[in-house]
Amino acid sequence: MRKFIILVAAVALSTPLASCGESVPKPTLSVLTANMANAADVGGFNWKDRIDRFALAINRDRPVADIISMTESAGLWHCSVGPYTGAKDYDLVDRLIWRLHQVTGVSYRVAYLVGAAGAIKNSFGTPHCWYYSGDTLLYNPSRLRNLTPGDVAGRPQERHDGPLVGFQVRRGLPLCDRGSSLEPLATLIDGPPQTDRCNLETPSGPAWIQLDRNRSGDHTLVASLARFALADVPDSSFDVVTTHPQAGEEDDHGGPINDFIAALTGPSYRTSNPLFPVVVLGDFNKFVDEPWPKQTTQVFRSPPPDVMAVAVGSGVGLQPTHGLSVDSKTTLPSQEPCRPEVEGGPLTEGDFSDHCGLLVRFSGN
Repeated sequence: MRKFIILVAAVALSTPLASCGESVPKPTLSVLTANMANAADVGGFNWKDRIDRFALAINRDRPVADIISMTESAGLWHCSVGPYTGAKDYDLVDRLIWRLHQVTGVSYRVAYLVGAAGAIKNSFGTPHCWYYSGDTLLYNPSRLRNLTPGDVAGRPQERHDGPLVGFQVRRGLPLCDRGSSLEPLATLIDGPPQTDRCNLETPSGPAWIQLDRNRSGDHTLVASLARFALADVPDSSFDVVTTHPQAGEEDDHGGPINDFIAALTGPSYRTSNPLFPVVVLGDFNKFVDEPWPKQTTQVFRSPPPDVMAVAVGSGVGLQPTHGLSVDSKTTLPSQEPCRPEVEGGPLTEGDFSDHCGLLVRFSGN
């Protein structure tokens, strides 16, 4: 089962103090979640075409999302045969940030690009593609601050492709071997320097993650978390989880993901109450039809058979100071259906993947 794309809206806030008798504007958040199908050719389009379509879809629904969360987001992709297009370090991210900068005027930052290395093999077991893929989280720095690098400072950290399985802080893919140079990415990726993969100091982009083994014995990233603050609100913080339990093996990963969310939003890893409840988004696979993750409420999902979803905490973790109400919900692209009817079929106008995207806009209450 291929994974779906969902886009969800992020948080916006007005901060001026109200004078006597005036109402105080509510804080807002918009998040976008998408499954990007890596660097594969999909529906007759290569990844460059699909990234351009994605940027245009985002631009059509203003204001642009505060957070863009992507699963199946390839940090690098090298193939010898097949319906794939090669991509060096951060090429997909570079193109997306560049396109968004062109069409929206916003220069998104990279909170993290974390995942695992792997290979695609033919029927004889011979590898023909080598990749590093997982989750990428972009954010609008005029709206948000990424608290994660400071939050994990001083804690043990695993390198981007390290062997540790389970709950951990993991550094992002080093920016060593660039193909395109559309944006100054070395200045747009968060985190202190690392030298994990090359003799260059490159930003580390750390994140909290849950890394499992699948039934084939390979590493699979099933959840990642970043902690943010509203740029204009001192001492504010809230958590955003991207999740992607592997299709067909969801029951192996569901419990660890629940534990991951509960731990990081609870007193063991939080020193203060969050501004908002945790937002969980991504490719839920079969869990899209279940009350999952624990102590969250699903607020939006892609039309069946898609399996992307957005959920909001409803009891997990420390008590937030503000709840979140949904102001609007949009699939990307907006036409019906928002994805090809037949998986692997040709993309139609506006499609950027073989899955939908979801955009959700919240206001605090």
